[in-house]
Amino acid sequence: MGGASQLRRLRTAYATGTALWGASLLLTVVQGSGSARQTVFQLLILAALLSLLLWTTWQLWHRAEDERGGGRACTDTGAAGGGPPPSPTVPAPFTRAAYEEVRPS
Repeated sequence: MGGASQLRRLRTAYATGTALWGASLLLTVVQGSGSARQTVFQLLILAALLSLLLWTTWQLWHRAEDERGGGRACTDTGAAGGGPPPSPTVPAPFTRAAYEEVRPS
């Protein structure tokens, strides 16, 4: 569970950084005091923080899904005796002989 709490702390830091950097960028644009190069640099850092925030949120979401037992893991036990679910029958490849049998004469 230590990994999840660390991800939560990172998510909080990324959310705070994103909010503060976004406010800084907005203030720079509204005041018109920054150059174009400074604005592009701020946009790049904001995009990096936002992508890290989304990544940590996605990781926490998948961890919660796995802990609940849903999502990617197969929880179906199949028949009453337990074990893996029965596999569906796979038809044999269609051969020329089989084609000859079903072809109308």
